[in-house]
Amino acid sequence: MEMDLGLPPESIQREKSVGMWYEGGTLRVRGQLRDRYTDPDRHETVLHEYRLDLWVDRETMIVADARIDPIHLPYGECFQAPGNIGRLVGLTLRPGFTAEALERLQGEAGCTHMNSLISDLSIASLFHGYITLRAYEREHGGTPAMPPDDHRTGICAGWRAGGALATWMESGRGIAPSPIYPTTIRHTDP
Repeated sequence: MEMDLGLPPESIQREKSVGMWYEGGTLRVRGQLRDRYTDPDRHETVLHEYRLDLWVDRETMIVADARIDPIHLPYGECFQAPGNIGRLVGLTLRPGFTAEALERLQGEAGCTHMNSLISDLSIASLFHGYITLRAYEREHGGTPAMPPDDHRTGICAGWRAGGALATWMESGRGIAPSPIYPTTIRHTDP
């Protein structure tokens, strides 16, 4: 997982990664976080490191299981927080997931570094939609007709009201074409 930002000695770098894949009717989500310190002699010390796994029902997007491996933590007390990761079970991986997860793991029930990793897991919902849409396009040669949907409008600059993505989704046309979205597959209008 090592990413090198080319920082000078006497620096700290955080590396985070989130990925997902399918196992039958389960969406698997894996995240990893590592903080490493580089001293003046360029020796590295890992300060914090976690690997987190979620098992999510593909139909409901409800977290069925959550496990975390505390690989490197600085103090004995830090190892108490991972024991609370089961509090994520029952949450729905959708907008609002992060706020609900962090509420369940606030204060001494959580860990700043573990919660930072959890904050990145909600992207798996977007990844899930992206992979599902790509599979549909390969099988059918175009995007599916989608009912009008405005629940994402306004969540970020890419989804701004009146923007291409929000306008296409709100109208039921699905994902708007873009330079990084597949241009070789034709988009069908409903």
